[in-house]
This record gives sequence, C-alpha cells and structure tokens, in this order.
Amino acid sequence: MVFTTLKPGVFARTLRSLSAWRLALAERNHEPAAPRIAPAAITWSDRAIADLEAIGDHLSRDNPVAAAGWVMKLISVAEGLASAPLAGRRVPELGRDDIRETFLRTYRVVYRVCAQRQVEIVTIFEGHRLLRAGEGQGG
Repeated sequence: MVFTTLKPGVFARTLRSLSAWRLALAERNHEPAAPRIAPAAITWSDRAIADLEAIGDHLSRDNPVAAAGWVMKLISVAEGLASAPLAGRRVPELGRDDIRETFLRTYRVVYRVCAQRQVEIVTIFEGHRLLRAGEGQGG
C-alpha cells in the first residue's frame, strides 16, 4: 500500500484500527499492559556544556545556522536518553556499566547512569579520538 495515494484521514484510521486490534488481542490473551516507567531526569555536567559550546563555536566558523542545528541535534540525542538510559553501549575505554555512550554520526555522547532514574551527560566529543583519563568519570 502506498500511503501517498490514500485519502486524508485514511492512514490515521488505519493506525487506530491496528491499535484497537492489538489491544483486543492482548486482552484476549490476558497479557498485562506494559508498565509505564517514568523517564529519567537528564542533567548536564559543566564539561558537557563546555563541549557543546566548543562544538558550536568550531562549526559556526563555516556555517552558523548549520552549527546551531547540529548542537540542537546533539542536545536532542542526549535528552532522548531519558526514555531508555541503558540503550547506549558501555564505553570501551572504561568498561564500566554506569558509564555509557550513544552516537550522533561521528560524535560520542558519554553519560553516566545514576541511581534514582537520573542520567548525567558527562562529555561530548568527536569519535575519532579515545576518551582521555578522567573525562568519563562524571561528577
């Protein structure tokens, strides 16, 4: 089915129908609804904020508008960790379960998973280099 040829509203009705069908199937099979988990709180270390500023300054030499967009994408990736803090991989240089990373193209967003559903963004840097000693330790 090609969605571009559908009349307005047909795609939305199709999605609602699928959702209703899945709900009915789950009830028939007596499957409990997935529990809702509160998103983790995201905090930013001073280092991570300085990293974002440095990235923006560096990129803005060529194109200030693109630099602002790129920094916003990095922030969005970091803030997206609130819903799945353990989705990122362990940082290979450290081998700790609480220090993890996710990527936006060549940039590494290193974060620390804290107790009580909190994530601290520790540092952000280009992925061509390794994490230096002390950079990924968090605060």
